[in-house]
Amino acid sequence: MVNADQARSSLPVTCLEGNLKSLLFVEGNPAEIETEAVNLIRAFHDRRGFILSSGCEIPPEAEPENIAALIKATDYKGH
Repeated sequence: MVNADQARSSLPVTCLEGNLKSLLFVEGNPAEIETEAVNLIRAFHDRRGFILSSGCEIPPEAEPENIAALIKATDYKGH
């Protein structure tokens, strides 16, 4: 796990993916997922080459509401 600022500065022209903790989809709640996702969207809003996703696979035991929250966060339009 690398924070967004480190990733941006280390790999300024490389497409990056992530980086929500996979366990958050099991142990977290929709508000946490949406907040983390929006924070990532904000961190990468000014560059191309970012794919919002979990850091690894989303566990099968993930709460459906948490997956829905990730999708909802992609509607974020502000910076």
